[in-house]
Amino acid sequence: MNTEDAGPPIRILVCEDEPSLRADLTAVLRETGYSVMEAADGLAARDLLDAQAPDLILCDVSMPHFDGLELLAHLRALRPDLAEVPFLFLTALADREQVIAGKRAGADDYLVKPIDYEIMLATISAQLRQVARVRARLAARAAETREALGTAGSLSTFSAIDSLAPAIALLDAEGVVVHANGAAEELIDASDGLLRQRMAIEVPGAIQRAGTKPDCEKEAVFLRLPQHEDEQDVIVLLSLLPPAPAAGGPAVMALIVDPSRRAAPTDALLRNLFGLTPTEARVSSLLVQGDRLEDIARGLGIQQSTVVFHLRNIFAKTDTNRQTDLVALLLSLTVTQ
Repeated sequence: MNTEDAGPPIRILVCEDEPSLRADLTAVLRETGYSVMEAADGLAARDLLDAQAPDLILCDVSMPHFDGLELLAHLRALRPDLAEVPFLFLTALADREQVIAGKRAGADDYLVKPIDYEIMLATISAQLRQVARVRARLAARAAETREALGTAGSLSTFSAIDSLAPAIALLDAEGVVVHANGAAEELIDASDGLLRQRMAIEVPGAIQRAGTKPDCEKEAVFLRLPQHEDEQDVIVLLSLLPPAPAAGGPAVMALIVDPSRRAAPTDALLRNLFGLTPTEARVSSLLVQGDRLEDIARGLGIQQSTVVFHLRNIFAKTDTNRQTDLVALLLSLTVTQ
């Protein structure tokens, strides 16, 4: 039996046009404890992938209608949700050019025909362990981020904030930066002072508006601050902090996002790491991109109340309780992508 079965059986897609070889592959994999999806060519595999995502893809290179290279190119271009799924090619020993082409196209590994099934199982296991290690590192980073964000209002935790990957600054009630970590300082410095000026102008009013909301601790205030010409707006998410013990102390935590510098974590990563549903993962990714709740509702064709419902579920699954903390947590995962 496979040793990666801590939960539901690991699902492997086998795409092979030769019926006897496909039958042998699926038999060996099922005997080892894997769940198997079967496809006779790339077109059939594409249809299966539209309905269900596997944990690993095992695919022949040479097939009629839609070959392995075309399937891989399709997935890399149009299915970012499958970016984490290992893709292994099956190829004939003499097909050196195919191996090179597959590697350049983004294949994770290849197996040579005739297939040595012990090598195949070892290769599959190694690929799955690598994915598991990445997810474990991300889970650890997420835990560290949550811990630091939980005490972000305390002056004694500046060092914890400094260790975070997302750009976080603590501002006073006048919008003046009290403390910023390295990532935030880099963004602020790159703006030649423009970002400091914009925050000083916009933040006091935003704080006042947030204070009138009934649940301001759980709602982020979104600001879009223009940068220089031809540059994307910087997104600033503000969360009120507990009252500072002294005048001039931190009043608000600002998460600063420059969309041109960071890619959102993939939906697949969010689903696998936090157990999100596809819709919850999509909502999370859109929040990272700086979309407001009403924008998300409009884009997904659903009511804003439904987005809020999904957001509550996301908070519970990620162990966060504010949009700012959630986005900071998700941004911390982009560093190792």
